[in-house]
Amino acid sequence: MTRQEEIRAIRKRRHKLFYKWLGILVIIPASIFLTSAIFFNIGAMFFDDEAHDDYRLNFGTEMMGVAASIGIAVLFIDRLYANRDRKRLKRRLIREAGSPSNDIALLAVGWLHDEGWLTGNDGSLKKADLSKANLQGAKLQGANLQGANLGNANLKNASLSEANLQRAKLPCARLENANLSRTNLQNAELDYTILQGASLNKANLQEAIMIGADLQGAHLYKADLQGANLLHAKNLKEASYLGTANLAGTKLSFANLQRVDLENTNLRGAELQMTDIQGVNFHGADLREADLRGANLREARIILREIRIQTFSGEELPVDSDEIEEIVHPATALQGAILPNGERYTEKTEIDKFIFPTHSEFSQTVKEINDRFRKKAGLDDLSES
Repeated sequence: MTRQEEIRAIRKRRHKLFYKWLGILVIIPASIFLTSAIFFNIGAMFFDDEAHDDYRLNFGTEMMGVAASIGIAVLFIDRLYANRDRKRLKRRLIREAGSPSNDIALLAVGWLHDEGWLTGNDGSLKKADLSKANLQGAKLQGANLQGANLGNANLKNASLSEANLQRAKLPCARLENANLSRTNLQNAELDYTILQGASLNKANLQEAIMIGADLQGAHLYKADLQGANLLHAKNLKEASYLGTANLAGTKLSFANLQRVDLENTNLRGAELQMTDIQGVNFHGADLREADLRGANLREARIILREIRIQTFSGEELPVDSDEIEEIVHPATALQGAILPNGERYTEKTEIDKFIFPTHSEFSQTVKEINDRFRKKAGLDDLSES
C-alpha cells in the first residue's frame, strides 16, 4: 500500500463514520416517525373522539421514549465497535512497525503518527517489541519508545530527536547517521550499537550501557554521559565534541582517547583504567576522584598549578609556561584521583614522572605500571621510548 492509498483508506473510514452518524441522527428517527404514524392511525380507529387526544399524547410520549432508547443503544453499540476496531488497528500497526520490511514498517509508523499514537505518556510503541525492525529513515521525533526492544533494529538515518528511549533495549542496533539530538536515552542498553555519524547533541545518556559501542564520527555536543558505561567503546577518539560532554562518573576503561581535546571537561569520578590518554589535553578538566590505574598519560597536558603574571596595573592574568613569573597555589584538578601506578594523588606527588619521557623517574614509573596493571590485563606495555 502506497502512502496515497493509505490516505484514501483513512478518508474512506472517516466517510463511513459520517454515514453511520447520518443514519443514527436522520434515518432511524425518520423510520421511527413513519412507523409510529402508521401504528397511531391504526390505534386511533379503536378510540372515540373524547379519548382520541389522550391516546395521541400517550402514544407520542411512548414513541419519543422508544426513539431515545433506540438512539442511545445504537450510539453505545457503535461506540463499542469503534473502540474495538481502533484497538485492533493499533495492535496491527504496532506489529507492522516491527516488520523487517522497510516499506511496511514506515507505513505503520506514519499511520501511528496520523492517529496520534506515537507520543505522550501512553505512546503505543512504549515497551513494544521492535527487535529486528527495519525502521531506516523513520520519522519518530518525540515518540515514546520507553522500554521498547529495538535490539538488532535498523534505524539508520532515522529521526529520533526528543524521543523517549529511557530504558530502551538497543543492543547491536544500527543507528548510523541517526538524529538523536535531545533524546532521552537514560539507562538505555546500547551494547555494541553502531552509532557512527549519529547526532547525540544534548542527549541524555546518563547511566546508559554502551559497552563496545561504535562512536566513530558521532556528535556528542553537550551530551550528558554521566555514569554511562563505555567500556571497550570503539572509535571514541573520533567522536566530535567529546570535550563538551559531561563525563562525570563515566566508565571509559580500555578506551582509546589519544590526543583528544578534553579541555574543561567534567571527568570527576570517571573510570579511566587502562585507557590510552596519550597526549590528551586536560587543561581545566576536573579529574577529581578519577581512577587512572594503568592509564597511559604520556605527553598528556595537565595543569596542576595556577600560573599568573603581575601586570603594571596590578591585575593578575594567566599566561603560558614560558612567561611564568609566579606560582600562586596548587590547583585541585587531580584531588583524590588514583594515578596510573595505583597511588592516590596528593599535592606532593610528582605528576611529571607519568607524563614526560625525559623525567628521571619516567622509565621506572612505566615499568611499575606495566607490572602492576597492564600485563595482568593482557595489554601492550607502555612505551618507554
